Amino acid sequence: LAAMRIAAYAESVGAAREFALAAFRVHFVEGHPLSEGYALARAVSAAGLSREAMDAPFDPEVKLHLHRLTEEASRAGVFGVPTVAVAGELCWGGRQA
Repeated sequence: LAAMRIAAYAESVGAAREFALAAFRVHFVEGHPLSEGYALARAVSAAGLSREAMDAPFDPEVKLHLHRLTEEASRAGVFGVPTVAVAGELCWGGRQA
């Protein structure tokens, strides 16, 4: 959940793509679980986000923003994480991504 809240924060400051790529790299390439603070800090740093991003999971506004983004994604047909849109098709989970 913390990773998703940081992703919502990143989206709100215009760095969604950068954080998503960094988080995927840390988790899928380097093998660090995003449930661990050190792994999130690696992704935040690699995405060029400020230290403030690490506080995002505790910010009520970020929580609300993630809730809105989740509702929007659900309406678009997203039902798994990670989900990536490729050529208009939603690909989800480690196998398809």
